[in-house]
Amino acid sequence: MVEASDGGGFWSEVSAGPKQGSYSTYGQNDTVGALLAATGAGGGFEFPSVEEMNAVLGMWKDRQASILQKKNVIDTARRNLTQLAGDTESQGYLRQARDSLDLLASQHESMLAYVQNYVQKLTDATNAKQTDEETNTAALKSGQESTGA
Repeated sequence: MVEASDGGGFWSEVSAGPKQGSYSTYGQNDTVGALLAATGAGGGFEFPSVEEMNAVLGMWKDRQASILQKKNVIDTARRNLTQLAGDTESQGYLRQARDSLDLLASQHESMLAYVQNYVQKLTDATNAKQTDEETNTAALKSGQESTGA
């Protein structure tokens, strides 16, 4: 384990390593560039298998269903709000409750749209990975058949 007090350590090794995209963007500031490069901010992430991607996709679909269910509860609450009485205080309370529920509904709409978009991107990535794996498997099989293995 590299200690922070060893005069260089991990961060100096990152700075000396290959420059990644984030390092190039923030290269004027070696500290920021090195930190971002170390976290992989300029690189990418690749799931190791379609099965793992499907597991992550399942978690996001569960999250989507949960948000949709809560959104439906919020919509029901908004529809069921009724005026308590005709006095100013009751009308003010009702207005505040409607405003709060409207904001909550808007936040859930935004969250749902984000999750739906993310689920779609994960689905597309999973399908592309599956296709790549099938193509690679087919290529390996055809190569083995042509060599007689």
